[in-house]
Amino acid sequence: EANLFISDGTSGGTNAIVRVEDGSHLVLSLNGRVLFSGRDEAHGWEFWTTDGTGPGTSILKDIAPGTNDSSPGEFSVFGEFGIFNAKDDVHGAELWRTDGTTDGTVLLRDLNPGAGDSSPYMFTVSGPYLYFVAVAPQMGREIWRTDGTPEGTILLKDIKPGPAESEPYGLADSNGVLFFSAREN
Repeated sequence: EANLFISDGTSGGTNAIVRVEDGSHLVLSLNGRVLFSGRDEAHGWEFWTTDGTGPGTSILKDIAPGTNDSSPGEFSVFGEFGIFNAKDDVHGAELWRTDGTTDGTVLLRDLNPGAGDSSPYMFTVSGPYLYFVAVAPQMGREIWRTDGTPEGTILLKDIKPGPAESEPYGLADSNGVLFFSAREN
């Protein structure tokens, strides 16, 4: 096991606040709390939250109930939300959104309906959207965008039409314009 530390920039102000399993990752700061992936015996790998104190550190939501792992990853702050991917037993690895509360941690959209994984990744904020790459059965691996709402989470373009994958890569923002590479043929 390892410790999750808090630091005010000084040696004396650097202290352990909670024990976490090796491999836990500090991921983002959102609405005055720090959210991170962590594991314990009762919940498996899940999303956790802390206010910087031991008593203020707890599981945010048990997305994959019991000891199953939701394996949260690919985190990004987008406006007032954290966007990430996680898997549950019903939807597979899909796009999730959190406002830092248990009730506000929800599946944003099931891009590959059923237990299939869309496995969203490469989150990049550009202009008013968060762009990402995901897999959907009719389109393969393509680029998507979200405004943070289910109805505003859409395929940007099926660059390589049909189930063939354009394999978007290297998403980068430049003054609100998104650049990336992809295969057309």
